Amino acid sequence: MKQAKIIEEEFMKNIQTKCFLVFGKVQGVGYRKYAKYKADELGIFGSAQNLDDGSVEIYAQAEQDALTKYKMFLEIGPHKARVENVKEKNLQDGMRIFQDFVIIK
Repeated sequence: MKQAKIIEEEFMKNIQTKCFLVFGKVQGVGYRKYAKYKADELGIFGSAQNLDDGSVEIYAQAEQDALTKYKMFLEIGPHKARVENVKEKNLQDGMRIFQDFVIIK
């Protein structure tokens, strides 16, 4: 059991959690579904939800390389979207532990 805990702690050291706020025409165009599809493709856990101001808030947890690639996809968005800006915020390590990527309605 002690060895499993050490392995888990080492794994978590490499995991980062970020919050992305995506602005533009990103609601009503399948953006959250796109964000989940790309997250699943890259092995990212987290969530996506629409905010009242018309933006989309995404929490993403993975290794830095995956998060860097993910942000590039977020800046593109699905075909019908028009992404104007993606703001990124680092969250405190270990702040959230996600088990999957979910769309919050």
